[in-house]
Amino acid sequence: MPSYDIGTKIKTENWSLYANWRQGHYIEPFSGGGKTGEFYEYDDYTRLNGVGPGLGWQSQHYNFSFEKQLNNWFWHQEIYLDQNEIKALVVVDPAIKNYSAPSWKEQSLGVLSSFNIQTENANYVFGFQYDAMEIKGSELLVSTSGSELRPIEGAPELLPEGKESIASIFIQGKYRFNDHWLVNIGARYDHKDRYQNENIKDLSPRLALVYSKNEKFNLKLSYASSFVDATFWNRFSSLPSFQGSENLKPERLESLQLTPTFTLLDKNLLISTNIYYNELSDFIFRDNNADILGPNYINAGELKSWGLEFESQYQHDDLNFKAVVSYQQAISSENYGETNGNVHNVPSLTANFISTIAVTPNSDFNLIMRYIGSQTSPIFITGEVSAKEYYVDPALIFSANYQHKMSSALKMKFNLHNVLNHQYEQGGTTVHPYPQQGRSVKISLSYKF
Repeated sequence: MPSYDIGTKIKTENWSLYANWRQGHYIEPFSGGGKTGEFYEYDDYTRLNGVGPGLGWQSQHYNFSFEKQLNNWFWHQEIYLDQNEIKALVVVDPAIKNYSAPSWKEQSLGVLSSFNIQTENANYVFGFQYDAMEIKGSELLVSTSGSELRPIEGAPELLPEGKESIASIFIQGKYRFNDHWLVNIGARYDHKDRYQNENIKDLSPRLALVYSKNEKFNLKLSYASSFVDATFWNRFSSLPSFQGSENLKPERLESLQLTPTFTLLDKNLLISTNIYYNELSDFIFRDNNADILGPNYINAGELKSWGLEFESQYQHDDLNFKAVVSYQQAISSENYGETNGNVHNVPSLTANFISTIAVTPNSDFNLIMRYIGSQTSPIFITGEVSAKEYYVDPALIFSANYQHKMSSALKMKFNLHNVLNHQYEQGGTTVHPYPQQGRSVKISLSYKF
C-alpha cells in the first residue's frame, strides 16, 4: 500500500481553494488486539486490499475560504469537507494466528464565519462555526488460525451509522487602556448534538492581562478553560479490547499561566518563560485491566500539575537559533497514572534546539536536536511480566532539513529524521513501551502555478 501526501492551493486576492489527498499505513510493532504487545511475524498474515498488519488510512480534505476588508472591518469565511477511510488489520493472538480487520468511513462538513473590527484602542472578533460528522459505514472481519477473513455472524456493527453536529459562537475583545496595560477577554459557547447520548452545552472563557513596561519587557497573566469531547470511536466501538463507553464525559482543562518576556539586542534576542498550573479532569483513558466485556475506555479522574516552558530565539543576518525547554511535575492525581510526581509515559523534561542557516539566497539548512527525558512506564502483563518501576531511558534525537527554491515556482525539501538511528521507546496505554521510528528520509516537492 503506497503512501502519499498530495495537495494543491489556488489563491486570488479575496478567496482561496485548497485540496489535499493522503494515504498511509502504519505497521504495528507488536500485536494490537487481545492482550496487546506480543511479538508476531508480519508475513504470517494475508493482506486485505493490499494492507497488512497495522493501520491504513485514506483521507481527502477540501477547503474554500473568502476574505474581505471593508475599512476597519475584516470578514473571513470558510467551508470545508473531510472524508476519511480507515482500514486496519489487528493481530489478536500470534500463538494461533488470530487477527481481525476493522474498517469504517466517516465524513464531516463545516462552515466558519468571523468578523474582526479594529478601532484606535481595541480589537473585537466574533463569529460562529458549525460542523457535522457522519459515520458512513463500518465492517469487522475476523480470522481464526490463519483462515480467510470473514464477518462474525450475528455480531453488532463495528460502529453504528450515526450523525453528530456541533454549533459554536465565539467572541473576543482586546482593549488597550494606555501604553502599559492591555486586557483580552473572550468566550466560546458550544452546543453538541450527540448520537444517542445527552447533548453537551459548554461555555469556555478566557482572560488575559498584559503589562508592557517598554519594548524590552512585558508580563502576561492569563486564564483559560476548555473541553474536548470523547470521539465517536471511544464511545461506540464494538471491537474487543477497544470497546467504547457511550456515557463518557468530555475532557476538561483549566489553566493559569504567568509569562514574562524580554526582547534584547536590538530585538534580535527574545527570551520568554511560561509558568503554568493545570487542572485536567475526566481524562479519557484506555483501561487495559477491563473485563472481557468492556468497556475499555473510561474517564480516568483528574490530574493537577505545574510546570514551566523556557523559550529563547536569536536572529542575526542569515542565522536563526531557537531553544525550547519544558519541565512539568504532577501535584496530585485521582485514578490517573502518576508516581512521585512523574506522570506515567510522559517525560518531565524535554528540550528542542533548532538552528537555521541561509546557505544561499534560495536555500537554507536546519539542524534539529530533540531531547526526551526519562519516563516512568510501568509494565503490566497479567500472568507474565510485572515491572511497576520500569523506566524508559532518555533519548537524544538529531534531524536535518534542507530546503531549496529551484525556481520561482518549484521548491524541494529534503528531511532526514533521526540521523544517528537512535533506538528509543515510548510508553502509553499499551501494556509496555514500544520502539519508535528510526532513521528515515522524506523528500517533498511543491510547485506554484
